[in-house]
Amino acid sequence: MHAKMLERLGAPYKLVKHASELAEVGGLIMPGGESTTMLKFFSNEGMGEAIKEFVTAGKPVFGTCAGAILLAKEVLSPSQ
Repeated sequence: MHAKMLERLGAPYKLVKHASELAEVGGLIMPGGESTTMLKFFSNEGMGEAIKEFVTAGKPVFGTCAGAILLAKEVLSPSQ
């Protein structure tokens, strides 16, 4: 959905599936989905740590739904 809107706006984008690909983008949109499944993917692929480094470098990140949950510093219910 986000990619379709960026395309419609004429904005360039890249679908990032591997942590190493974060070096190729200037900003990141984290989409919705099922946060528990996404957390497993992040820990298996090293994406979580790569995103932390991306944010620490001051690059812009936007999350919707589960993406916003994964970007939160603290999630209380359920605790993550």
